[in-house]
Amino acid sequence: TDILRVYNSEPKLVNNKLVAAALLPVWRNTLAGSSRGAEFLLQRKAATGLVGWVSYSYGHTRYDDALTHEAYDGDFDQRHTVNVFLEARLSYRTAISAKVRAGSSPPLPGYFKGTTDSLFVSDIRNQVRLPQYLRVDARANRTFTYNKRRLTLFMEVINLTGRRNLGWAEGSVRSNFQAVNYTEKLIPFLPSIGILIEF
Repeated sequence: TDILRVYNSEPKLVNNKLVAAALLPVWRNTLAGSSRGAEFLLQRKAATGLVGWVSYSYGHTRYDDALTHEAYDGDFDQRHTVNVFLEARLSYRTAISAKVRAGSSPPLPGYFKGTTDSLFVSDIRNQVRLPQYLRVDARANRTFTYNKRRLTLFMEVINLTGRRNLGWAEGSVRSNFQAVNYTEKLIPFLPSIGILIEF
């Protein structure tokens, strides 16, 4: 209860007219809400063979505004999240692993309608969500031991599938109420190689 909310900081429609964001927004303790959820984790630990874990979480955050009588999902309300990590230890020196992150994605904060590809200002907050998130990372390690020192060569690829994941961004509104540049691309396909020295 009595959660802070900043007012007049986002463009929106009022009686079908565009109201721009104020230069000096006002903060008030007017929000009340709840967050509920559950998490599940299944894990295998072993000295050899296939190891890793799978997790799933469900969460829902909802707010009510006592001043405007609005009700909307929280800015970080992400209903479903799945994480998978698997590692195969081929020998005591060599291992390969993969990570998968997937989620239903949170709302695009603000007063919008449509989709992220065709976005317009509206009078209802947080009704448009970012597209579903999916990222696959892969890594291979080869370790060499010299006395008390250890050298690890690794090769890693982030976003192996090259998926176009989106995040929030600061955008602008056109005269036809179209909202542009409110999303930005996240990590692209990114390969890398490196050396880790421990002593």
